[in-house]
Amino acid sequence: MTTTNTHGAAAKQRIAPSTEARVDFKREPYVVHRFDLGKASVDRVRAASWSFGFGAFSEVVYHDNYSRRKAGGGIESWPDTILRVVNGVFSIRRDWHIKSRLRWDEKMWQEKAEEMALAFLQLRCGPPGRGYFAMGTDFVYERGAFALLNCCATKLHAATLDRDLGWAADALMCGGGVGFECVPDPSLKLSAPEGSTRLYVVPDTREGWVESIEILVRSYMGHEGPVDFDYSELRKAGEPIKTFGGTSAGPEPLRKLHERLRMTFERFCRGEISVTRLKADLANQIGCCVVSGNVRRSAEILLGSAKDPEFLDLKDYSKYPEREEWGWMSNNSPRLAETEDFELIPSIAERIQVRGEPGFLNLRASQRFGRFGRESHDPADLWNPCAEIPLCDKEVCNLSEVYPSRCSGRAEIIRSAELACLYSSTVALLPTHRPETNAIVAKHRRIGVGMSGIADWTSKTSTAEATRTLRLSYLAVVEKNKKLARDAGVPASIRTTTMKPSGSVSLLAGVSPGGHYALGEFYIRRKRVSMNSPLRPLLDAAGYPCEKDVASDNTLVYEFPQAQAGVRTQAQAGVFEQALQLVMLQREWADNSVSFTLEFDPVTEGPRLGNLLAQIAPMVKSVSAFPRKNDYDQPPYEEITQREYKLRLRMVSEIDWAGYRSEGTGEADKYCAGKTCELPPRGKHDAETQAVLDEAEGALARVTRMAKSEAPS
Repeated sequence: MTTTNTHGAAAKQRIAPSTEARVDFKREPYVVHRFDLGKASVDRVRAASWSFGFGAFSEVVYHDNYSRRKAGGGIESWPDTILRVVNGVFSIRRDWHIKSRLRWDEKMWQEKAEEMALAFLQLRCGPPGRGYFAMGTDFVYERGAFALLNCCATKLHAATLDRDLGWAADALMCGGGVGFECVPDPSLKLSAPEGSTRLYVVPDTREGWVESIEILVRSYMGHEGPVDFDYSELRKAGEPIKTFGGTSAGPEPLRKLHERLRMTFERFCRGEISVTRLKADLANQIGCCVVSGNVRRSAEILLGSAKDPEFLDLKDYSKYPEREEWGWMSNNSPRLAETEDFELIPSIAERIQVRGEPGFLNLRASQRFGRFGRESHDPADLWNPCAEIPLCDKEVCNLSEVYPSRCSGRAEIIRSAELACLYSSTVALLPTHRPETNAIVAKHRRIGVGMSGIADWTSKTSTAEATRTLRLSYLAVVEKNKKLARDAGVPASIRTTTMKPSGSVSLLAGVSPGGHYALGEFYIRRKRVSMNSPLRPLLDAAGYPCEKDVASDNTLVYEFPQAQAGVRTQAQAGVFEQALQLVMLQREWADNSVSFTLEFDPVTEGPRLGNLLAQIAPMVKSVSAFPRKNDYDQPPYEEITQREYKLRLRMVSEIDWAGYRSEGTGEADKYCAGKTCELPPRGKHDAETQAVLDEAEGALARVTRMAKSEAPS
């Protein structure tokens, strides 16, 4: 079929979009048999007390990142979000059981759902950020699991480069972070396309964007001739993205990506860049397109060889100045795969002292051990961007998190870990729209139950208590995962626990991120807010200071005073204590990996960094390090004195959420801030809550008995 190019060019043969890429494609829903928490349970959840950890700042993070517009109009409150999430979790499990002709005990699952809702509401545990945002939405019910997945990875094969890059673009556009293997491959041969130019009119769908990338890549693989693109069907900038959420950035990011991809392919065909550069540039350029496309922020990691100096210097823009436009998109880390690779750690440490990159990944330990010292084979040879999850080619993983400092004791921590396991194990039942991914997920069922606020927890208790509780919690998670797998008729997960860096979700709970120490007891926390955000007038009225973002147009940076009095800080711990924390978490908790960035003083600790990394390398699966310095414009955190904290606190007033929320539920979320709190003190439980704690005590007794049979470490 031929047509006239809408841009006035000569008639060109059209490339018909695939069925899935068409705007009018009708999908079979993934989840049909939905679950609704009973009215009495809903009433109890809405009546329960709860609090965000960082008060007004947590509230701003929640509304900016996770609160959605409700189908009937208005904006979600925190209980609304939790109920949506929990209904989504148990809808997936109910649908799986009914479709698989498995027993479904409605009464039992109603009780579990209410327990999960209360634990999530009170931030004892919870889903990852994309779980708060997407779980329980029609997008997930109709399109599958990808919007719920944190961790993805792909190899870039010579024979399937088009499909590999398309898979990665698809995952990034769904909000997942993607790891790319960027190793030299002499079999990768490309050439400039020849023949008659054809036209692809890009459909206004995510699948259409992905397909346009694949078609362009194939034209340089020799499978198709030259291709031009028509962007006229893409929605304009600022129009809503109804299914996924957010607003469109228009066609410009895709047009720019196509130009960059052509330039990179042509440079490779002329012999100007290597295979390592080709793979790295293609991956980063696709990532830049997705980030600028107003989709939920995604991340990348490039994985290379420790023996490849070009890979190690990809972020040396004095050598590769053109990469400065897109090289920032990824973290870059070499894999230590052979004994002699570990001898290169000093040279890696030298680069870290200059640029804060690269870190390194211990492939040998990852494939041999679960928790360190416990042999358990894992074929994964890739990682996700923050390096908490080892992955196979096209594998994905979903995460969840426990906040031990928000729990009342060991029993509640263990029970919260089991509930987090229930969340992640259930997400792993939901297929994606990618058959190659479903095949590896069905085999591995990999999940990652994490913990966050370790520094807050150990400051309240002790490292000895944390070590013991981590061991018992790990056993409880493994046992729970096996039982859930048996009930669902699937294999148990190959790996179950992790330590993720914990971005915005730790800000809701009000704890230090992941296993990291706090920046300081008193600090400024900066939050970037669009100039057009409905939150802006609320923050201005409350007196929060702001300034224009030096890096982004149409963005303001607001400053919030924060306090974590009594918590151990990075400076107090020093890089060596941080390293011991990393080793402890890999030994006692994470059978996947631990995402941990060692913050070091470049003057007093930098010269010894190479020795430190070499000492811990055999005992960890991943590590990165970054020099602690204060020369950044508008850093997310900035330490201040207690006096300045008090002065800043006096400058601001309570945010008036009533008008904002009146558009939604009319509720005003409660929170604690400073020395005042609208909620009753923790530790006073009603009869129903006490019954849950009694059950948790029983779980503690079970895993304690199991621990007696475990070999001492």
